[in-house]
Amino acid sequence: MAEGVGSAGSGPAAGSDGSRPAAGSDGSDEFAGFAGASAEDSARANRTWWDGAAEEYLRDHGGDLDGRLVWGPEGLDEADAGLLGDVGGLDVLEVGAGAAQCAGWLATRGARVVATDLSAGML
Repeated sequence: MAEGVGSAGSGPAAGSDGSRPAAGSDGSDEFAGFAGASAEDSARANRTWWDGAAEEYLRDHGGDLDGRLVWGPEGLDEADAGLLGDVGGLDVLEVGAGAAQCAGWLATRGARVVATDLSAGML
């Protein structure tokens, strides 16, 4: 990117090698218009948001998820795709489980599952 190209306030321009400076390297605590946050602050904000949104999310989407393992927003159902094969007897850890619908599906097929999520409200 040529020096001086970009809009005012858009943050530091990319270097000649395409790299971007770390947030705050220009003396600010912002990058791309967002303030920097520690991992702890980010986790706390994420947990707070999902705990607050859990009831509405589960009300709006819970029926669509019950008893199914669905891959991504495309809605590819594992029962049709068979990507996981036989999971009976496997130990599975689902991290970021949300409502743990995938863990439930796996358990009904004989897997031993532990599901965890940042938001207790989602589990």
